[in-house]
Amino acid sequence: MADDTATEVADLKRSLNLYRVLLVVAVVAYVWTVRSMTGTYQVGEFGAAAQVWTVDLAARYAFVNQDKAHLADFSETYFSSPGASVHGHFMGHGQITPLHLHPDSYEATVIAGGSAVIDNYWGEDGVITHRSATYGLGSVVSSPPLDAHEWRNPDDTRFLANLVFTQPKFSGNFYVKPDDPRILGGGAPYAGHPADDLPAFAASGDAHALTPVAMDGHLYELLLRDRFTVPANLSHPVVGYVFAGQGTVRDHPLREQVLVHLENDTEMVIEASPGAPLAMVLFDPYGALDAVR
Repeated sequence: MADDTATEVADLKRSLNLYRVLLVVAVVAYVWTVRSMTGTYQVGEFGAAAQVWTVDLAARYAFVNQDKAHLADFSETYFSSPGASVHGHFMGHGQITPLHLHPDSYEATVIAGGSAVIDNYWGEDGVITHRSATYGLGSVVSSPPLDAHEWRNPDDTRFLANLVFTQPKFSGNFYVKPDDPRILGGGAPYAGHPADDLPAFAASGDAHALTPVAMDGHLYELLLRDRFTVPANLSHPVVGYVFAGQGTVRDHPLREQVLVHLENDTEMVIEASPGAPLAMVLFDPYGALDAVR
């Protein structure tokens, strides 16, 4: 009888331990699923999820030119989630990123240091259309899926700094020739210079202007002379970049060439300094700004 009881107790202990293991596995799987669905992420040394933080791209550009000058390319990630990413791509002296496209993702690039010669190829009325232009500091160039683009740094002495927003998450480059038939399915690229829009905005008398400009409505231009409230957006981060002006958000200073990550469970107020209206872009991959469009 005693042996039977001991055996039953041992069996119960094994079952209990098995249930514990299964519970741990279930909890881990649940957390992983929730994180994937909500876009929770880890961003390394530059900041963390569920916080407001900034990166000074001017300082990063100076650092790369001083400490990475021997490299052909240098990249660093500022934001990475299952559905979107933001990274800095520093192209070396005279470096070229050959003609390529992204089959499924939208890409927008801010020139955050130096200048870029960009060739774009897209489909228009059944014909491949080509445009080549030079873009300087403060320009934004966006390519929809299948728009082919080649980037060149024309400077033989300094890096070209590209701040790249992608949705879905960056998955690499598909290198192509200018006559690749896939290009016919690509839409026209967008090019803008938000700081150039400030004079007309100042004349309008508006407190702010929020305008979708690219990336299928997920990249906005924000012009601001007063205050703009970003709704509570935990797990739905917004990433911004300042082209001109000065201001603050949650006691973080905003100025030209500053990247700002906005995520919190309460509202965040972007405030322009008196006499220094802000020109920004806001990358909103998860629809946090839908309520204020």
